[in-house]
Amino acid sequence: MPTAPRPLTADPAVHFELFSTSFCGACRTTRMALNRILQLVPGSTLVEFDVAGDPQRAESLNIEHTPTTIIRDADGREVFRAAGVPSLPQLLVATARARETT
Repeated sequence: MPTAPRPLTADPAVHFELFSTSFCGACRTTRMALNRILQLVPGSTLVEFDVAGDPQRAESLNIEHTPTTIIRDADGREVFRAAGVPSLPQLLVATARARETT
């Protein structure tokens, strides 16, 4: 049986992951940009990981620099990765890509 199409008003979830360290100035700038995106994208989430506190997670995901931002679609697939401070336009395009994949 085919599933009903998703209503146009439903917002597929977009998940943001920020890999940072406490001493990283660029991480603060990235955090501010991601918080702005969270305001613009209903249903989105942000989880921040301290690379110094969880080096195994960072290593398993090949995180080599902070900040690193990963954007995942509602199914958890990575659709965007930025090492360094991503621009607002980059984040918006990647967010649109994540919403299209679900």
